[in-house]
Amino acid sequence: MFTPHLSVVDGYLSGSRVRLGLTARGFIDGVDFARIEENKKLAPDALRRLQMIDRKAFKARHSAIFKAWITNLIPDADPDGKAVSAAQKRRLLDYCELHHDEFFDACPSLAVEDAMTVLRTADPRRKPQASDGIDLMHAVIALAYCDYFLVRDGYVKTCAVQSTKALSPRQLARVFDDPATLLNELKPPGAVASPIC
Repeated sequence: MFTPHLSVVDGYLSGSRVRLGLTARGFIDGVDFARIEENKKLAPDALRRLQMIDRKAFKARHSAIFKAWITNLIPDADPDGKAVSAAQKRRLLDYCELHHDEFFDACPSLAVEDAMTVLRTADPRRKPQASDGIDLMHAVIALAYCDYFLVRDGYVKTCAVQSTKALSPRQLARVFDDPATLLNELKPPGAVASPIC
């Protein structure tokens, strides 16, 4: 979402307690970092639980996992502002699940998040980190909506590259782990390389 008004962003986070006329400094000053730290623990816990599930069982439960994940993304109101009933939400959810590929074509970030989650839960021996949730969100947005993704974390890079391959031929960001290589890629043909300081 792009908006010049931080109050709009704050509305998603604060609900009815939105702060009008919010500045960047005010937004940062109002962040509850203790709550963020608590939320960081949720990602490693979720990843640990998913890692313990047998791959065959994971595939068998993919439909239920998909529905549980998508259900909170279905809006409470339609484009005209009319409330969406629980029955309508169930029908929308069933439609999204039945048209899985079309759904992911329309929502590239969700396609990437799904692929990254499958990869990140495939190794039951890996110990999830507190930064995993934040790393996932950065990688999802970069891969889905950017042309290039510079990542310095080896595990994130590995998952990003594998996700790109898994989602081929979908056009995703090209993944780099070296700034010099990325800069050379961005230079016009025939331009002389400049040193990186």
